[in-house]
Formats: sequence, C-alpha cells, structure tokens
Amino acid sequence: MKLIYLSSICPKSQNDYIMKNHLQSISIAANKFNQLLVDGLSAQEGAEVSCIVSNIIHEMVEKNLTHKDYSAGGRDVYLKLHRGRFKYLKVLIETLKYIRSEQKANPNTVVVCDAVTTTYALCCVFARFLYKIKTVGLITDFPNIYVTRIKFADRLTFWCMKHFSSYIFLTEFMNCGLNKKGKPYCVIEGFCDINAHSRANDLGNKYTNKVCIYAGFLYKQGNIAELIQAFDTPELQDYELHIYGKGSYQEEIAALCQKSRNAKYKGMVPNEEVLQEEAKASLLINPRATDEEYTKHSFPSKNMEYMASGTPLLTTKLPGMPPEYYDYVYLIEEETIEGMRKILIEILGKPADELHDKGMKAREFVLKEKNNILQAKKVLDLISKL
Repeated sequence: MKLIYLSSICPKSQNDYIMKNHLQSISIAANKFNQLLVDGLSAQEGAEVSCIVSNIIHEMVEKNLTHKDYSAGGRDVYLKLHRGRFKYLKVLIETLKYIRSEQKANPNTVVVCDAVTTTYALCCVFARFLYKIKTVGLITDFPNIYVTRIKFADRLTFWCMKHFSSYIFLTEFMNCGLNKKGKPYCVIEGFCDINAHSRANDLGNKYTNKVCIYAGFLYKQGNIAELIQAFDTPELQDYELHIYGKGSYQEEIAALCQKSRNAKYKGMVPNEEVLQEEAKASLLINPRATDEEYTKHSFPSKNMEYMASGTPLLTTKLPGMPPEYYDYVYLIEEETIEGMRKILIEILGKPADELHDKGMKAREFVLKEKNNILQAKKVLDLISKL
C-alpha cells in the first residue's frame, strides 16, 4: 500500500540540523508526533510511506542539502522550493502533481494529512474530488473556532477538515464535533516512541533535590503561572520547578521565575535534552486547565512523553484523557493555586522509591499499550477498510 504523508515534519536526515539552527521556528511536539506516526506506519508490513517535505522546512534546510538529498529515494520527497507572493498556491499545485503521478503508478495510493496545515488540507480536498483519491485527515487540533473574530485561514482549515474521506482523532469528542456524516475514523489519543524502553531512568541518577519539570507550550490557559505560585510556600522551599518551552506567555513566565525562590525558566532546548532532564526529575507536571472547550478535543502529546520517561506524572483530569490512564498518574483534582500546592506537598513527601515505582508502571503501560507501532496499526487497519 502506497501512503503519501503531508505535514510540516522535519526530514530525519535533516532533523539534527533543524533542531540546532531553527529550534524557535518549529513545533517540537507536532514534529515529534508526526515523526512517530510515520515511523509506525513505515514499520507495518506492506506499507510504503513517502513524506512530502513542506516548503517551509525545505527552505530551512536548503543550504544544508546535497544533491542526493533532493532525490525521492527513501522516505522524504523534496518538491520544488517556491518563494514569492504566490508560493503557497505553487506548493499546492506541485503537491497535487506529485499525488497524481503516484496514483497513476499505484491506483491504491492513499494520502494521510496533518490537517492543521492549511495548504496541505486544501490540497487533500482537491485530490479527493479531482482524482477520487482516498484521504485521511489527522486531526490533532481544531482551529480557533470558538472566538468571535477568527482568521480566514482558520475558517478555511476547518472547512477542509470536513471533507476528508476518513479521520484519525485524538479524542472521541473530536469525532462528535467534526464528523457529522459518520465517516470512518479511529481514535489514537497519542503514542510513545517504542524505543523509549532503551532510555535509562534510575533512582541513582536523580537530582539530589527533588526537581519537578514542566516542558511544553507556554500560554496563559496552561496554568503555568499558578503552578509557579503554588511552589511559593515554605513546605516546598527545598524543591525546584524547572520550566522548558516557548509560547505567547513566555515573557510573563520568565519574569515570574526571576521573582520565585525555587522556579527556574530554562528556555527552549532540543527535545533530546528535555528527555534527559525528565529522567533525572522526581515529578513531571501538566497543570493545563480543564474548563476550556478545546480540552475536550486534545490529548497532550507531552503527557505521553512524560509517562514514557519513567518519571511519574501529575496532571489535571483532562476530558480527553480516557479513564484507563488514571491508575498510572497522579491527578490534580482542585485546579487552584492552593489545590496544586496541597497535592504537590502530598506527592513530593512520598519516598523516592514509591515515586519511581509509580513512574515505571506508567512507562510499562504506555510502552505496551500505546507505542507508535501498535497505534499506527490502528491507522493502517482504518485505511485498509476504505
């Protein structure tokens, strides 16, 4: 089966270069999510996957490319790099041409698309109706459709999302909100890297002082400011909170950390470095508020990474998180500064071996039940039935 994968995924051959030189220009979470899915699909028997390198990624790595990198050999396909006023239109046309050529060579070609990328989502609409090709929309997020004034691009993206042949959703709520016509779909709330088992997480390598980590997007609704304030208490003065990431609220977070006794803003660093830090920490935290509508339509990929690390996770009870996860994580029941402070004091007061045991059980669960190979099989099963 021939699969064409459309997203802003970094080519594996160029991943180190992009992480070193363009770290601020990409979403690490989205890149990692797509790479893991592609790896999982590529590992399935009978599946041949080609990734179209997006125009924006192509432009980032152009100076680092050799002639052989432009070939269609292997997984990554570099189409012509376009610049100028109509570059997105040119990218759309170029991608359609490639899809058509692949379909002629293999009539069973299917297009899988990260549907939040507007140009590629629109490309799939054209490909489906012009070429009668099957399209699978990977819906990891909805555009900002819950505010009064939204961008035209968001409206266009949401319209495109409605016109795929089938869907991959992160939560069942997504299906209820988008798939009104009952098209084929599967739910994979996320996945962890099947190779995560090779990463060590030993009590002997933990920080001497108990360190807690938040790593991810920094935005107001993330409750990061409240988390920092929760740490500002004598009972937690011997513990540290390390914050990694970027986002619309990063300046405020950095300023709060400067005033805090035990919270430190570490900035934006490569994911490999974050993974190493997570293994040395005592607790990983995701305090995301659950009262926002969008939380029904998301499952933070960060939670999956946290659980796969072997360090225990403290998270809010997100609507999109299935109950089967509850036994493997600590839960923030009261989403206030005082509520977070109370649960932090309780958890960090536990013996180190008890915390470590909790984290390792969570790791075993996601590696066995939610690894990218197993989850990708669900996607391929869906595609096989189209």
